[in-house]
Amino acid sequence: MRRTDRGAAMRQLRLVDHAQDLQWPEQGHAPGSPQDYPTAASWVRDRLANSRSDASVAMLCLDVDGGVCSWLSAPSADPAVVVSAARLGAEPGRVGGGAFDFYAPGDLDSTIQPLAGEAGATRLSVLAISDVPARLLVDALDSQRVPVESVATLWHAIAQAWDPSASVDPSEALSASGPVTGLIVVDPAGQLVWCWSRAGALLVGGSIRLPLSREGDAEEPRLEAGDAARLATEWLAWAVQVGAAPGRIVCVMTPGEDAAAFGQSLAKAWPSTPVDAVTHEDPIAATLRRAAARLEGTPRSRVRTPDPSAGVVGLSQRPVRAHRRMHLWRAVALAAGAGLLALASWRLYARADEAEESAKAWRSRADELIQGVYPEALIPQPGKSALQVMDEEILARRRNLRPPERTDQAMPILEELETISMVLGSGKYALESIELKSQGSAPTIIVIAESTADAEALAEALNRIGGSHISQWSPAYASRTEAGVSKVQATFRGEWVPPAPRAGGAP
Repeated sequence: MRRTDRGAAMRQLRLVDHAQDLQWPEQGHAPGSPQDYPTAASWVRDRLANSRSDASVAMLCLDVDGGVCSWLSAPSADPAVVVSAARLGAEPGRVGGGAFDFYAPGDLDSTIQPLAGEAGATRLSVLAISDVPARLLVDALDSQRVPVESVATLWHAIAQAWDPSASVDPSEALSASGPVTGLIVVDPAGQLVWCWSRAGALLVGGSIRLPLSREGDAEEPRLEAGDAARLATEWLAWAVQVGAAPGRIVCVMTPGEDAAAFGQSLAKAWPSTPVDAVTHEDPIAATLRRAAARLEGTPRSRVRTPDPSAGVVGLSQRPVRAHRRMHLWRAVALAAGAGLLALASWRLYARADEAEESAKAWRSRADELIQGVYPEALIPQPGKSALQVMDEEILARRRNLRPPERTDQAMPILEELETISMVLGSGKYALESIELKSQGSAPTIIVIAESTADAEALAEALNRIGGSHISQWSPAYASRTEAGVSKVQATFRGEWVPPAPRAGGAP
């Protein structure tokens, strides 16, 4: 697409593939206004029908009119950060980014994107281009059911067409080990378009206006020695900014005596660098054909996702019919979900009315029953319903009907007496008295032992009885003489341990 008015208007379309090179509007009879995008889209669709790839446009290539490549200091290489820095201004106290203000004043009519960065570069290379005609043509083609696979600039096409190392695997396109190639293409319309690339990936780009000389009825660009000096000066400035420089130069120029002189001047201005020069009647057409052949020879499995080094990312990912259809179906799904939710809400509302009517009927029936049993419950009380008053009255009457509960707890005296008897069954001890009462006093046992050691053994045995409800037997010893024999009177006092209550029964 050739544009005019600083890239704001479409001037001409050129369709190039392996078999044809057509222009719209055609010379002598224009089918419509250059701004008639539906007509232009119809022309493209009809011409694609005669080509091998009639399903889509592989690449929409924009000329460099209305575009600029400049360097920028940004806190990050993130595309969003770079765009913000370019539009708001990277220098303190300055609004806008100079060249970006002129070529890309706003998001609605232009695109700004960072290009492939160089390791160790002090600044970023940033591309800014006015793209309103491209947006309108992409939308018009989409309405004609002709998708555009990618959008690029002439700089991208030159890098992919003429870089000798562009045939490497796309995954290695940005390898820092590859050489940087300087590419120069002379536009017959009077412009020198140049760019740097590495393995077909665009690094930087620019253009220089050339004077036109009339040769018969046609005007041809004129290359001069000063143009080579201007180009070398601009390349030196870029080399300082991005930290790289071309190690090889490829020139595609129009035929003429000045072509050889320009090549020699460029070799002197950029010494120690091989310069390959070729002439063509139309270098732009040759560039487009080579780019088309490169695209046609690239398998779809090796086509990269849109990236700044191969095209204009924002335009390549512009929403089209498929995206609108996706949003339409998403809206239909949301509407269907909303309808189902509304239906469910209506059903719940109807069920709520039914439940309310049923509750009223049950409350009415309950009031009738309460009226016949305890009408005082129907007297309004703050914070209480009739059913709550009725429940409280029922609980109160149940408490009044219960028998009085015992305040004391019976101890298992017979069970404990049997246990103690088994310990005292030895012939070493004479039981003098035993006192086991359920309440009022501690259990007490008085025995006569042969010696103090036997009394202590009995104390230890009593404290070790398993399953006993008496614990902490405390012994007290006293001497006693019977029939002239010295013996020991041992008194043991214990403490009752209440038995655990049985499940489901009274204690």
